[in-house]
Amino acid sequence: PLSSLKSLKRLNLGSCELKEIPEAIGALESLEELNLFGSYGIKLVKADFPSLVLLVKLKILNISNLGLKKIPQALADLVNLE
Repeated sequence: PLSSLKSLKRLNLGSCELKEIPEAIGALESLEELNLFGSYGIKLVKADFPSLVLLVKLKILNISNLGLKKIPQALADLVNLE
């Protein structure tokens, strides 16, 4: 399962047909880069934020081409983003 990949540093979910971010993503404690580019089904709803804010080592978050009108405020908690 995804949650067992604790040392994973990069995850490319770009152009996937996901409807939501997997909840287990929050267990990826070493994740530094998450690519969601073009995954149009993902809407980044509030239910996704608890998992995302656990990614304290995340430096790169690509949310281009998700159709977002604005960047969700909860992403401000990801203080290591470059």
